[in-house]
Amino acid sequence: MTSYARTGKVNQQWSIIYVDKASKEITKGLNKRGFYVNRPFMIVSRMWMNRFISVAGGNNLVIQTRKDNEKRQMWRFDQVSKTIKSIFDDKKSMDVRGGNVYSYPTDSRWY
Repeated sequence: MTSYARTGKVNQQWSIIYVDKASKEITKGLNKRGFYVNRPFMIVSRMWMNRFISVAGGNNLVIQTRKDNEKRQMWRFDQVSKTIKSIFDDKKSMDVRGGNVYSYPTDSRWY
């Protein structure tokens, strides 16, 4: 995925949809950044096709139609590393480098 300068248009707007609708959580609380800690969610485009960010393989992320119970489309906020981690591969987090978004091993460094 490639990132672009902010335009404010719908093609750059995303929604967070939590997979688990239950009120009981192992680690409770809303993070200061607005994420529930360790609660699985999906990231969906606000465009009319409602596509989801998915792990494609390796370090690549793609935008796809929703697949039920697809762990490649599920994410969680990790309070310790302060990153968005993949449910599919818990050792990897979302990473923006050189204007592109990837799924790289978590190192919690700012580039």
